[in-house]
Amino acid sequence: MSDFDLIELMTAIIGSIAAIATVAGAVFQYKAARLELRSRQEIRQEPSVHPKSADGKPPQ
Repeated sequence: MSDFDLIELMTAIIGSIAAIATVAGAVFQYKAARLELRSRQEIRQEPSVHPKSADGKPPQ
């Protein structure tokens, strides 16, 4: 195996590792964004602090 072939092989290996790291980073960002969106939706859906009467209207 010549020096050129060895350099080409090492370049391909390093490129593959970089591609895998890029995909893993993108997946991590996607999961973090999805979790943040889910958290915001849950906060929005929490019941209000004000009590309501049986008909669903706030007390007067």
